[in-house]
Amino acid sequence: MDRPAKMYWYRDEIPVAEYLMSHKQALIDEFLEGHKSLRAAVRAQTRPVLDWRYLGIPLEESSKYVERIDHKGDFSVDVNGWRGIRFRYERHDNINISYTISDEEARKFPTATKIVKHFGDACVFCTYSVLEPQTVLKRHTGPENREGKQIRIHMPLIIPKGDIFFECFDEVITWDDLWGFNNQIAHSAHNYTDEYRLIFLIDLDRASIGMEPGDPYDPRYDYVALGDYVRPPKE
Repeated sequence: MDRPAKMYWYRDEIPVAEYLMSHKQALIDEFLEGHKSLRAAVRAQTRPVLDWRYLGIPLEESSKYVERIDHKGDFSVDVNGWRGIRFRYERHDNINISYTISDEEARKFPTATKIVKHFGDACVFCTYSVLEPQTVLKRHTGPENREGKQIRIHMPLIIPKGDIFFECFDEVITWDDLWGFNNQIAHSAHNYTDEYRLIFLIDLDRASIGMEPGDPYDPRYDYVALGDYVRPPKE
């Protein structure tokens, strides 16, 4: 199968990268404020990203993409492995969702709120994103970006050392620096460490930030066509 023309955009290719990175420490501080540890902050403030029961979607349908590894090396489904705090989410396909944060959340997280307001309608999705220890987020694609108009940007905040990486069409990248990618191509995330990964994730309209449009969804690069990406933890 032919490879997609481009999967990743690095920091120097994203016009708004320096603006986002200038808020890195403030985003970390606000997430941790009032908590004794990253784990405590995660437990107190986040919820499972794929728990869509409030939309009438059974948990067994949405949670199947998140797996946890036990001490024996066995995988099992655990929706709690991928958690977040959403600040904006716009999705209009077969599931219509429009979400913005409450006034209380805006006061607690002023930097995230400032970033969302800065980009306005160009921002269609924005969240703190947590991958829990020993968790794999299996291959999936972004249903909210089928035309490829947005770029999904990963901004590293707290990244553990060790066996932790992201994969898109078999091309692996780490969270050493900010990058973006086309989330219409099947991708997965792997945290084989005993620590929490915290990033700031934002979807921005490419044209609004001076980037060329991305490729639209192509079923050849879907997780159904490509199958799972399987790479066990390193010994």
